[in-house]
Amino acid sequence: YTSLMYYNGQLFYIASHLSKEEEVKQRKMDMPKGDNICFKNVTFSYEEDVPVIKDASFEIEKGKVTAVVGSNGSGKSTLFKLIERFYKPDAGEITFGSYQAKDIHLDAWRRSFSYVLQEPRLFNASIRDNIAYGAKGEVSDAEIKRVADLSCCSDFVEKLPGGYDYEIGDNGSKLSGGQRQRIAIARALLADPEYLLMDEATCNLDADNERCVLNGIVEFMRGRTVIMITHDMKMLSMADNILVLDKGKVESCGDRESVLKTSKTLQQFVEAYG
Repeated sequence: YTSLMYYNGQLFYIASHLSKEEEVKQRKMDMPKGDNICFKNVTFSYEEDVPVIKDASFEIEKGKVTAVVGSNGSGKSTLFKLIERFYKPDAGEITFGSYQAKDIHLDAWRRSFSYVLQEPRLFNASIRDNIAYGAKGEVSDAEIKRVADLSCCSDFVEKLPGGYDYEIGDNGSKLSGGQRQRIAIARALLADPEYLLMDEATCNLDADNERCVLNGIVEFMRGRTVIMITHDMKMLSMADNILVLDKGKVESCGDRESVLKTSKTLQQFVEAYG
């Protein structure tokens, strides 16, 4: 059956997925300390016999910045969903150091990650509440201000009527795309993640704000792991390693210099935008 829910002027359809098998959050072990994430011959399909990720093997190094590059439909966003464990591989395995990812408690795994989407999801609430959404326990004004500074929100927020108490409208309709992205980044940093996933998370920012945000992320995530889908040359220049996907397959993976020598996709990208 289909249920309808009306919330803040938006109509949401909640359908047959309600009857699907519930996720088992408790597995065999808690989340170990930060380690490398390794894909070993991973294949995944949304539809039977139509693989989106094909026999993918690579390693995401702990404490490094890894950029994921590929054309539309190459499997980049699906890769992020597998890292977040929204889906299980059809074949192969994902490991975390010497452990199987599937054996780690699901809720503990996801608490270690923050995910910033290209089109962030915000609520018809104050800026403060949007930044603090998902935080465990009370969040102080100082904590809000710190992540707002790192994500370059402070300047525009403090000029708004009511500052951090300003109500932003349905999905941030009273703000620009770049302002919404910066609030989403502030929320991600407030979660204090060991692993930060960014899916074209600065695409709506102008050059000055992008530079400011990237500097803040680098400062905050120093010694932690960043995985970012990007076609931005500035962000690629930040990366320690680059993973190139082509039609679901790993075309190349390694440091920028070695990948540039072996990946036609990256060569074409640099030629077009570099």
